[in-house]
Amino acid sequence: MAKSNLQLTSNFQKVKLDQTMEKLKTNYKPATFTIMNNGHTVQANDATGSNFIIIESEKYKRM
Repeated sequence: MAKSNLQLTSNFQKVKLDQTMEKLKTNYKPATFTIMNNGHTVQANDATGSNFIIIESEKYKRM
C-alpha cells in the first residue's frame, strides 16, 4: 500500500480571505439523480441539468 505525506489541518486561524473574489452564486433546486458507475467512482448525475454554481463568472453544472 502506498504511503502519503499529505497532512490536512483544521487550523483556520492562518487562512486569509481573498477580498477580490466575487461572491459565490448557487442555483440548487430539488432534482432527480441517476447513479452511474463510471469505472473510477460512483457518480450521481442531475437529470434536470438545472443545478449549477458560479465561481468567478464561470458556471459549473452540478453532476
